[in-house]
Amino acid sequence: MFVFKSILGADFMVGCTVSEKSLEMNVSENLVNIVRRSYPKAYVYGYNTRIEAIHGLDCSINIPRHYRITSFQFKKPNSRTNNNYSFVFNINLQHLKIIALAIVIKEELNKDPHIYYALPCICRSNDMETVSPRFITRTLFIPVLDLKQYADISRHTIVVNFNTKTYTVGSLKHGKGKALTYDEIWERIKESAEKNNIPTGDELRKLKVTFKKLERALIDNNIPMDSINELIKKLSKYKKHVTKTYLMALAL
Repeated sequence: MFVFKSILGADFMVGCTVSEKSLEMNVSENLVNIVRRSYPKAYVYGYNTRIEAIHGLDCSINIPRHYRITSFQFKKPNSRTNNNYSFVFNINLQHLKIIALAIVIKEELNKDPHIYYALPCICRSNDMETVSPRFITRTLFIPVLDLKQYADISRHTIVVNFNTKTYTVGSLKHGKGKALTYDEIWERIKESAEKNNIPTGDELRKLKVTFKKLERALIDNNIPMDSINELIKKLSKYKKHVTKTYLMALAL
């Protein structure tokens, strides 16, 4: 990967030009092939734009008639400085929606959500050519609930250091944490599966939560009231999927 330095040795920030869709397609192929070692019939399910607007997810990895193993929201890096990659999240309240989804699964079903941000540390087309076909080796993941404190109406920037597998969040609430490799995620998923702690397709399809119950769950998880009101206002517009109840179309 290219690192540009001035004559004084200072590192320059490099803008990233690879598309989010390119990253999503190639990393998803790697992900599902890993899952197929244990579940040969696993497949990637991509959500259409209307459903994604409700729950904020790009895709899930499913097993026929049984589980939605895990779900992802992919982000493309906006810039890179050496091995630090900068991403922006919570555009159009997307992060708030995903957090609400994870909280509902955890509290209403008492199951592990297994919802992650997928952050490919791949900046330009020549980087894709270099890492192909093992895009997963340049991708780090963060469980969305690790970022619960940023579920509000603001955008946030997260900077991932690929070498140290750590991240920092730049906002009014600064924070830092440990990102995960897919091997680490897969161990978590297998442990949940052994404990029968992954929601089934039927459980997800039947999951309905009133707006009042949703509000209470988000308050209990310290989500700001102005953010909750804005989320419910947005969700109430999707009348085909959300009427008097909050139905998140989790297992379509």
